[in-house]
Amino acid sequence: MKATILSAVALMAAGLSAAPNIASDVTLSRNTATRQLEIRYTLTGEPGIVTADIQTNYVDGGVTKWASIGEENFANIVGDVNRVVTNVGTVSTIWWKPEKIWPGHKIPASGVRAVLKAWATNSPPDYVVVDLLAKKSLRFYTSTNAIPFGVQDNIYRTEKLVMRRIPAAGVVWRMGCATVAETNAVGSTNNAKHAPPHRVTLTEDYYMGIYEVTQSQWSNVFVYAGVRSESDTKYRSILVPSKFSTADDSPLRPVEYVSHWGVRGNTNLTLAVAVDWPNSSPAHVVDDRFWLGRFRIFTGLQVDLPTEAQWEYACRAGTSSVYNDGTDSDSDVAWQSGNSGNETHVVGKKRPNAWGLYDMHGNVAEMCLDWFHGNVPATYALVDETDPKGASSCPSQDTRAARGGCYSWASTFTPSCRRYRALAYQGFDVTGFRICCPAGVCVE
Repeated sequence: MKATILSAVALMAAGLSAAPNIASDVTLSRNTATRQLEIRYTLTGEPGIVTADIQTNYVDGGVTKWASIGEENFANIVGDVNRVVTNVGTVSTIWWKPEKIWPGHKIPASGVRAVLKAWATNSPPDYVVVDLLAKKSLRFYTSTNAIPFGVQDNIYRTEKLVMRRIPAAGVVWRMGCATVAETNAVGSTNNAKHAPPHRVTLTEDYYMGIYEVTQSQWSNVFVYAGVRSESDTKYRSILVPSKFSTADDSPLRPVEYVSHWGVRGNTNLTLAVAVDWPNSSPAHVVDDRFWLGRFRIFTGLQVDLPTEAQWEYACRAGTSSVYNDGTDSDSDVAWQSGNSGNETHVVGKKRPNAWGLYDMHGNVAEMCLDWFHGNVPATYALVDETDPKGASSCPSQDTRAARGGCYSWASTFTPSCRRYRALAYQGFDVTGFRICCPAGVCVE
């Protein structure tokens, strides 16, 4: 039996002009037998991403006000919520069972409401969670509190992958090393590898993985994207590019024996189009047979490695200090030669930056798209740039940039410092990556 608690639920539209129109025929009811709450609504116009907030009322100075009960208290909400809703014009349903996650609280019949928010598919919420075991299964959340179990749960290092929206569109910022403290943190022998300071503007927001890609995530993409069957017991040793693949916590550590060719594809192979950033057309083309290509097919997200500008902007998270926690010390944010025991560590165990990205300093060096040129001015313009892609080539034609330092180095951890990795070299156990993609989702 259902008892109606609230006949109308507040709905709001958010995002760009493409945000869907929202109908007002919304109800909130409770099944008195199961105590499950049911929210019904109808979406009109265009498909959109719907998120919810559960609120309760209170009296303040004689005035009734509403406040959220906290996203962590309804993170078990299911149904047509936190995902792209495509059933336009028909009734959509959301369910929430309070006692499963919010025990001991009584909600009076007149004391609860749901506030739904519709997001345009080209302007989604801050977090997207990719299920690596289910094809094209994406869930969107407004904060880490809304993500079931929290991002520190190991499921987000293995079966799922979390990406954070980076607020970059139209922001003018200083890329490169402009401080004595940042230069000295690396040392004079590496000064030439710093990007010179110049102003950069990125025109779009983008998603960035909060963790470096782990050994388990690498394997799951290949297994469930059909490269190897799930029953193939040999897939782990064959497919995991890591020196540290036998420890108990290896699945939670980053891959570190990877190369550009191994992740994006090999220009020398017979392809319909060349994999040759930034000269390919389109520039972000990858080979479907390699990890990023398999990830794209399975998830529907157009992921790639970040450009150096995207990586540095995300790493800094609005800071101008030597390290991205606002300090000049790497001890709290980086696994490096002084504290790593000369091996990689489980991702996400150091302090994140202000945008919730972990291990941007240390653990493994992270590949970027840009060519690496030993003569920095030949790679970077010393004038203002918009969406820089780096050089169109480099003399040796075999090295790409890597950022962030690694577990076996004692320096090169600053946001602006650049190192290099050979395109095809997979015998050097320090290089991993994290993924990046446009902040939007295609609706089929």
